Amino acid sequence: MRTHKSALLLRRILSLNKHHSYGGRRLASLSGNPLIDDSDNLVIVEGKASSRTAILNRPSSLNALNTSMVARLQKLYRNWEDDPNIEFVVLKGGGRAFAAGGDIVSLYKLIKE
Repeated sequence: MRTHKSALLLRRILSLNKHHSYGGRRLASLSGNPLIDDSDNLVIVEGKASSRTAILNRPSSLNALNTSMVARLQKLYRNWEDDPNIEFVVLKGGGRAFAAGGDIVSLYKLIKE
């Protein structure tokens, strides 16, 4: 199995200290699954013949990663890793920031529940 550079980048983002920061699109469903969860809109997928682009879509929070986004990215990376037609993956942020790290507000809300 191939390891995608984007998966390594995602791991690095998740391990960064919360104080580090990096300075409507429609979902293009490549899976063909007509059932789309709202959390799918947090990571938008665009694709061409041999590539996929995952776009973090929470510009109001500087694309801070929450648990739904991480779960979706992991699922996408697993699917793409097993697809021999996909040669590379790009991960980018929508809006003015790539990603502000982990979303500590959503983590706090999870702990309080």
